[in-house]
Amino acid sequence: MMLDVRNLCSDEQDLAQVIGTYLSDRSIARGDSATDQMGNVLIGSLGKSPVPIFCQVTTTFAGASGTVEAQLVSADNEALSTNLVVHQSTGAIAVASLVAGYHFQLGKYVPVGVTKALWGFRYLIATTNMSAGKISAGVCAADQTAPGM
Repeated sequence: MMLDVRNLCSDEQDLAQVIGTYLSDRSIARGDSATDQMGNVLIGSLGKSPVPIFCQVTTTFAGASGTVEAQLVSADNEALSTNLVVHQSTGAIAVASLVAGYHFQLGKYVPVGVTKALWGFRYLIATTNMSAGKISAGVCAADQTAPGM
């Protein structure tokens, strides 16, 4: 997987938390249109063409019989708190499955055609509190877990 720190929404984000909803530490700007040095109009690409996403456990979760759900979201502000929209969701995943290296199945790409300004992730911890667990998530240049690679 080819990663860029500017395209990470969660970089080893600690989700050893109580039952609740948590937003990724950062959001990623979709990219506004701009003009390059030659006068060409450059259009922001995130949401206009297939952009690979990833979300994976980096530290094994612990929390009795708890569950975690990961969601790809967009909103009108960096804090992902204004007009938040959920685009893809994993559904609840049992803590027993959330071992280091586990990849959440959110779809392979940011959906095409979504126009919200900023992207990120939301995590829902349910059933019981988590005493351990970290996640890294964002967009990537290439995903080596894709079929045929």
